[in-house]
Amino acid sequence: MSEERYREERARIEQGHVKYRDKLRAEGKLFVRDRLSMLLDYKGGFSVFNQTGRFLCQQSDQCYDETHKETGLYNQARLVAMRYKNPATVLGYLENGQFWRLRELSANVQAPSRVATLVRARDASLTFAARNLHIWTKYTGTDPESNFAVGDVQTDLLTTAPPTFFTLRLNLHY
Repeated sequence: MSEERYREERARIEQGHVKYRDKLRAEGKLFVRDRLSMLLDYKGGFSVFNQTGRFLCQQSDQCYDETHKETGLYNQARLVAMRYKNPATVLGYLENGQFWRLRELSANVQAPSRVATLVRARDASLTFAARNLHIWTKYTGTDPESNFAVGDVQTDLLTTAPPTFFTLRLNLHY
């Protein structure tokens, strides 16, 4: 391996922290007093060590990279490089962590004034929100945001993705 290629690979491996980050928030009115909002989240410019994929493929003969017909040549090659080469390498499991996530979708419905007066409030509204609804990524591990390690390179050894959850909130203003 040439010295320049070595430096490029070393820089790629060391880039474990998010370099680029952006959020896109859209908000609009549904009717006269009701609101709908959405939050898209982007993170990129970092690598994640797919430790779960590496661990399962190294410890088992039922590895996805080995047993499924849909597996691409890159995934097959990283398995061969890890399992059947001497010296072995796990660098194929260091992946691009770039992603877009639909972080939040919420709707706020303003209650009629007669409903608010029933509970002696000035006004009332009901908010429904959902978080972590969808992710768009080429990362083959569990989730590019999951993290097991505390070092420089993010790794996802048998971790789970951020959960999807829903909330319903009643807002009363006195």
